[in-house]
Formats: sequence, C-alpha cells, structure tokens
Amino acid sequence: MKKAIALILCLMLAASCAACGAKTETPAQTNQPAQTTQPAQTTQPAEAPATQPKADEKVEAQSSGHSDRTDLNISWNQIMMSSDPQRSSGLQDMMTHKQYAEGLVSFDILKGEVEPQLATDWTFSEDGKEVSFNLRDDVYFHNGDKMTADDVVWSMERCMDPICAHYTYTAGIVSVEKTGDYSVKFNLEAPNAAFLINITRLAVLNKKVVEEQGDEFGTKEHLACTGPYYLESVDLDEKIVLKAFDKYYLGEPSIKTINYYMITSTAAGVMAFEAGDLDWYNCDVTEYQRLKATGKYSTEALPANHITFLCINAGYPGTAEPLKDLRVRQAIAYSIDREEMNYAAFDGLGGEAYYFFNPASNIGSPESEVVFKYDPDKAKALLTEAGYPNGVDVGKLQSFTGSHFEICATVTQAQLDAMGIHSELEWQEQSATLTNFKTFNYNMGVTGQNCTGDFFGTRNRYHSKGVPYVDFNLAGYDWAKLDDMIDKAVTITDPDKRLEADAEINDFVAGACVYIPLLNKTVPYVWNADLNVVNRTDQYRVFEWSWK
Repeated sequence: MKKAIALILCLMLAASCAACGAKTETPAQTNQPAQTTQPAQTTQPAEAPATQPKADEKVEAQSSGHSDRTDLNISWNQIMMSSDPQRSSGLQDMMTHKQYAEGLVSFDILKGEVEPQLATDWTFSEDGKEVSFNLRDDVYFHNGDKMTADDVVWSMERCMDPICAHYTYTAGIVSVEKTGDYSVKFNLEAPNAAFLINITRLAVLNKKVVEEQGDEFGTKEHLACTGPYYLESVDLDEKIVLKAFDKYYLGEPSIKTINYYMITSTAAGVMAFEAGDLDWYNCDVTEYQRLKATGKYSTEALPANHITFLCINAGYPGTAEPLKDLRVRQAIAYSIDREEMNYAAFDGLGGEAYYFFNPASNIGSPESEVVFKYDPDKAKALLTEAGYPNGVDVGKLQSFTGSHFEICATVTQAQLDAMGIHSELEWQEQSATLTNFKTFNYNMGVTGQNCTGDFFGTRNRYHSKGVPYVDFNLAGYDWAKLDDMIDKAVTITDPDKRLEADAEINDFVAGACVYIPLLNKTVPYVWNADLNVVNRTDQYRVFEWSWK
C-alpha cells in the first residue's frame, strides 16, 4: 500500500513540475582523536523509532577489457556556487572541492577516525586548550609554491572570518600561530571534543593566488590548492575541467582529466549515462534498480551521513501567522509519514529520521525522548485546539528541483494537505532557495545537510553565530540559552556526560518543531564497467579511481 501511495505521489510530482515550469537545473595527548567510535548511549526513548538507511552491495559488471582512457566524465545536479572551498558549503560544491582542495586532517566516516592529510600528526596539551600540528614538508600548491606554516596560519585566519561558509566550525579557536616552518599551534578557548572533526572542513589555500584574484576568486579557475587535481577551466553554470597535478605529494593520479557537466534533470542525466557521455552517475533509486537489472553497469548504493529536513520559519516578520503557534508546528510534525516518503524518494532504501544528526553515524548524537512519529489523530486534534478545525493555510513550501528534495517536498505538501494544512509549492534554483532560508525569507522549506560525524555539526543550524534558518528568539525561545548550551556541551570530554548535554540541546530544538527531521538518504551509484571506483558514504575522491 505504501508503495502504491508513493507511486501516486511521484506522479503528482511530475504533473506539478510540468504545470509550474520549474527550472531543471576530545582532546587527548595523542595524534588520534579522543573518540573514534560511537559512545554508549545514556538516554534511550521508550521506543527508538529511527530506521537506518540501507546499503546495496557493490556489483561489478563484466568489463569489456583493458581501457586506454585517462579522462572521466561525471555531472552535478545543481549549479556550482563557488570554486573557493572556503566560501561554499553546498554538497555538490564540496564534492568537487574534495578533488582539488585539502585540509590538515580528514575524517573517514567508515572507520569513525580522523586521519592525517596535510598534517602528519598532532598533540593536545594537558589542559586540552592547545593543539600542535606537524605539517608535511613535501606539499606544493598548484602554482608551484611550496606549502609552509605561513599558508596554514593565513588560511585558518581566513576561515575564522564570518564570511567563510565553514566559519561555524572555527568556534572556540582563539588564534593559530606558526611554531616552525612546518608546524603550527591552535589556541582554544576551552577543550573542544569536536575540534579535529570540525577542522576537516577548513581548506588550506595559497595567500598569493587568492589575493591576486581578489573579488574574482571563487568565480573562475585558480591554482590556490594542494589536491591531486587542479582547476583548468571553470564555468560555474555549465562545466568545470580538472587536470591531474604532477607534483601531488602522494603521486600523480591515474585519471588525468575530470570533466564535470551541469545536468540538473534526472532524465537527462540517465540518458547521458546510457549513451556513454557520463562514466559515473548518482541517480535516483528507480533508475538505479532498472540500470542494475540490465547487468551492463557496475552498481552500489551506500547510506549517506546526511539529513533531509523540513524547516519552519516561525515568528519571523512576514511569515504565515499560524506558524507562530507551536500547536500548528506540532501538527505539522505529526502529519509526516516517513515510511511513505521513504518509498517515494528512495524506494524504501533510505532511513526514517527522527533526530537531526543520526546517532549511528555521528559522535555525541543522542537518542532522546522528544520525537514526533506519524499520528494523524494528534495532528488533527492539535489543529482544532489551535483554532483551525476546518484546516489552515500556511503559505508557500520552498525547495529546489533536480534531487530527492523535490520528491520529499511534494510528499510533504500532500501529507500536510491531507491533514488540512494547506501550502503552495515553490521551486527555485538551489542557491536562491538557500539564500531565502539564510535570510528567513520563507514560510516552510525542504532541504538537507551533510552531517560532519559529530553532533557539534548541528551548531551550524542551531547557534545564532552559525548559519541558522530560524530565529529562535522570534519563535518564542531563549536563543542565548541555546547558544550557551551548545558552547558548553562541546567542552565536555567525558563521552557520557557530553551525551547528556547534547540530549538537552536536541530536546530543546526538537520541542520547538522548527527543524523536523525527515529522512537519512541512501545514495545509488552506477558506473562504466571498465572503471575501478571507490565509492564513499560522504565524499568520493577520484584520486582513488582508475580505468581497467
């Protein structure tokens, strides 16, 4: 029955898009993180409702034989916002940045460990307020300059500017100082259990290149990074070309050229893949199952550390008046049938999300009591209590096309409508939609966030100095109190005590019903049978790939 309803909703999606003409477009004295596995939970709900996204094991199709190709053609499904890895946190952008930009450390989500990258090792001081890094002495920027401690200090200071898209992950850093040509030290306000995972977001750049390009940096190709590929050409709306960097410290990549094409339509992307114009494609689940069944392509589906959520702009001037009422927002939360949505978006392979960061995939993420499971009777009773027994109009529901968000938004609208909560879908390009969320220029929206591996990553949406989509003060809550809870929790290095503190944060936000978790997604991949691919649940690296 759920599948049948999901099919009907998908048909509604296709019809609505055609009608609206949517655009397609712990500190420790060691060089390892203090905690590399999920801590024991100290707070358990009476009935833990979350389901985990499912994997579909890798199937290697029969190769046609040795390939002499050295190029790779892949695509984005959203317009890239910036070639500056410090100025954009969009998922498509970050996946591209991963090919040519690097930080001091990286996080392997499968191992649950922070690993060296441009740094070779690190040490925490006894009080946890100083972290010293030794740097590799064989790293070159793409312009030929050798990377030194000066570059690291400058790059980290640039990230500490609020204009940086990853600024929130510098919280608690007082300063960064050079302690040698190839060593630096971070000075922290207090011990920070999430510090190492946080700085995985902070790319090291070449100061000279960035300053020479000035305001144009991020809009075109540049040679400011250290990764295995460099930017040869950049058209953010159409195509980006990356070339192998022959001075990369781990050796030159096997694949010499990466062509990224902008293809926002799933149908067009599948056509391009089947025609041989794309070599690797992240498709929707329905097409994935069909392409897998042909036996012609290699396939794999992996659960992603990602949250899809509904945000509600409660209390901001100009937003729909009913959304200011907590009972209406609670009714919205009780109206969401995640099982049905999962079938529509991922053919049941995704996970039903009841927590903003999945406790199974993020250190310090609690399973707590405040959850809103599908309950239409409660939804209707709350609407009646709020004064809307015959239904209510809550204005526009915004999202963007070209991904599972489109399906989730359409399903959300249909499910709310069935409860008498009426809204109008509004489609825009991803960058415009996210700008609306950041400036509180919306009523409701469906979007997502790539989770960091640590509950502290929720700061980006919850903290007033992050990138929130909701003003908690205007929604009737004490935002300063929430900020203080977040700032204190991350200084707690005892895993159990920290989990208790994070549960209080989770319950505070969940109780406000302004960020409603929907799904944890599963990502299906299909690729050319002659291509060796290492897929990852977070962000792939073409450096690990090769032709057979």
